[in-house]
Amino acid sequence: MSFYAMAQTPEAVEKNGRESYIYWGYHRNFYAPSDIHYVSDRYDFTLVDAKANDMPANQDQYFKLKEFSVPQFNFRMGTELKNNWFLSLGYDHHKYRLTQTQNVKIEGYIDPSCLTYYRADSADGNIYVGQFNAGDTVLYKRSFMDFHHSNGMNYIRVQLEKRGTIFQFPKLKSRIDLYGGIGTGAIICWTDYTFMRQRYLNNLHFSGIGISAVYGVRWVFNDCFFVQHGFQNGINYLFDIQLEKHAVGNGINDGGARASQTIHYFERGVQVGYTFKIGQKKKKVTHTTITPSF
Repeated sequence: MSFYAMAQTPEAVEKNGRESYIYWGYHRNFYAPSDIHYVSDRYDFTLVDAKANDMPANQDQYFKLKEFSVPQFNFRMGTELKNNWFLSLGYDHHKYRLTQTQNVKIEGYIDPSCLTYYRADSADGNIYVGQFNAGDTVLYKRSFMDFHHSNGMNYIRVQLEKRGTIFQFPKLKSRIDLYGGIGTGAIICWTDYTFMRQRYLNNLHFSGIGISAVYGVRWVFNDCFFVQHGFQNGINYLFDIQLEKHAVGNGINDGGARASQTIHYFERGVQVGYTFKIGQKKKKVTHTTITPSF
């Protein structure tokens, strides 16, 4: 005569938490020409459609511990909100410099007193002062000026992202994701400015705001490490660029000299990162088995 016996076996099963990530990487930037307005009590002029470039680092700086943050870098951390939507906070270190030896259109006025107030080149300083009208051009070179955010056009932003998996490799614990997102934040510039051979190394200064869109592809392997190739299109609205900071007694004075511009840029870069779970817990479930006996 046969009968059946029932048994229950407890087993620990993992409950997934929210996926989070952190990454670091490097990039190159490409800038569209822009209009830059310079104003102080000695000049008020605009460079029209001025060309600019980024400032790539030397190759060895990418591998020196003391200089790894000198190149243009991306740092970001984010966490999942729901259904592969992520909120992240990050820091993009951009570098921007007006291209030397370009013929650039100029409009406005530079007072002749600038020749003595600054360290103007006696050979050609006179061509950079006076009234400039629409259509006038000057040769942009160091004896006139040098304008760059070489210590950083630093973009600190929050970002909303969507991620989706397009290929999975379960045996390798790997997958390929596509991602995209939009972000906004503050632009903190550290501007290096030379005017008629007088150089000013300014402070870190809140200079404006930015908006951007990112997109790219990410390869995640072993379900934790990843490498991604990312792109970013953005606009920086810089309405308060510090120009002529100098010490006065125990304080700092910038003489009210300011610049403003709107920068459109395209960025491409490579980052490496790590994914992990937040709020991960384990719960016990019970499996029921039925065993026949005779």
